[in-house]
Amino acid sequence: MMAVMILDVIWGVLTRFVFRSPSRWTDELATFMLIWIAMLGAALAHRQASHLGVSWLIERIDPRIASAIARFIHVLIIGFALVVMVYGGTLLVQDRFRSGQVLPALGWAKAWMYLAVPVAGVFIIGYSLRELIWPTPPKAPLTPAHAAAGASTGGDLI
Repeated sequence: MMAVMILDVIWGVLTRFVFRSPSRWTDELATFMLIWIAMLGAALAHRQASHLGVSWLIERIDPRIASAIARFIHVLIIGFALVVMVYGGTLLVQDRFRSGQVLPALGWAKAWMYLAVPVAGVFIIGYSLRELIWPTPPKAPLTPAHAAAGASTGGDLI
C-alpha cells in the first residue's frame, strides 16, 4: 500500500512540475491510501503494543497489579473500538453510500475511503481479545540503575 502511495505521489509531482500537465487523480488516490495506511497502521501499532503510553508507573508496581491494569485497559480499548470505530464507522460508511458522494477524479464512492475506520476497529478488537485470552508475558522489570536514570523499556501499551 505504501509503495502504491509513493509511486502515486511521484507520478503527481512528475506530471505537475516536469510535464506541466497535472494528473487529476493523484491527489485523491494519495489521500485515499494515506487514510487506509494510517488506520491499518494504528491497528498494527496496537498489535505490537507500540502506541504512545505512560509506562513509568506500571514499570514500578507489582506485576499482578500491572497485569490487571493492562487487562482493564484492553477492555476499555475493545469498548472504544466497538462503539466508535466499528459501530460509528459502519454508520458513516452506510451514510456515505446512501448520500452517493464520490471522489470526483477517481469516480469511487467516498464510502470506500471511510471503510478503513471499521476495518481497523475490527483488527484492534481482535488484537485486544487476543491479549485478554493469551496475555503477552510482562517485560523484565527495570534495575534500580535504569529506574534512577529514567530509562523505559518502551513499546508498552500502558
